[in-house]
Amino acid sequence: MPAPTKVLASHFVTLEFKDKKLSSINQMEWSKDGFFLGAYSHFGGALFSLAYQDNELHSKISPAIPSYFNADFVLRDYQLSFLPVDAIEQGLVDDSVEVYPSELKRVFRRDNQELVSIEYTTTQPWLGDTKLVNHEYGYTLTFEALP
Repeated sequence: MPAPTKVLASHFVTLEFKDKKLSSINQMEWSKDGFFLGAYSHFGGALFSLAYQDNELHSKISPAIPSYFNADFVLRDYQLSFLPVDAIEQGLVDDSVEVYPSELKRVFRRDNQELVSIEYTTTQPWLGDTKLVNHEYGYTLTFEALP
């Protein structure tokens, strides 16, 4: 996938976890200077915001967000989904995790067990729809691109 110098994208995001289904409208900005993500309710209220700059993650989380929300997981899922594969491989802490990329799919495995699979509808994932399935923790994220 090409690595743009700056990514601006909006997505309708759905999280399916156990018997729960949550959704938000997310706006993402990614550049060499850092990462910003804002998540909003369907009525425009802020649910959470994340800013990652200078190797520090700052988050603001609404009390309406469920207690199982984890800002680190959100950042990781965006990185796995939208960063170029070579950047992900350089940043992997666990050397036993292997990345198997293809044009419209990425699979992350450890000991031949699938941890995360990601499918894309376009080679520029921030412009199309993306589906991330975290097999290890049992949840699915769907990113539907907004115009």
